[in-house]
Amino acid sequence: MYAFLKFIHIAAVATWFGANMVQAFVSRSVVSSSREVRLWWSDNLLAMARVLYNVAGIVVLITGVGLVIDGDISMASTFVSIGFLAVIIGAGLGMGVFAPGLRKYSAAVKAGNETEAKAIWDRLGMFGILDSAILLLTIYAMVDHWGLKLS
Repeated sequence: MYAFLKFIHIAAVATWFGANMVQAFVSRSVVSSSREVRLWWSDNLLAMARVLYNVAGIVVLITGVGLVIDGDISMASTFVSIGFLAVIIGAGLGMGVFAPGLRKYSAAVKAGNETEAKAIWDRLGMFGILDSAILLLTIYAMVDHWGLKLS
């Protein structure tokens, strides 16, 4: 069971991180595109937030807990705490920054307020970098088993 949980856990993390990388890559082209394309992209990012990121985060959390329970790992291990923190921060960024920011971005684009739209987009980009950096740090902590404590 441990190998299966680990496989699903890694696939969910790869989905989360991969979606971040796709957004970073495609957004560079979209930001200078037409109003319609920017609104389409923003709508798709909101859909990703509602579905893809929520599912990936929940799967990461459930399989992570399963790995601790099924393995000989203590919940007190540093890397486990870092994993929990990454999921909490990711959820907080999704609900508190990305979703409302994308709605504000769409409203600014629809209103023709390009200055505001650019400021919002730039802010979202910085938080995207933060989210990706947290994920990379967490992945390294997991791979290296920081502060491993056996149960």
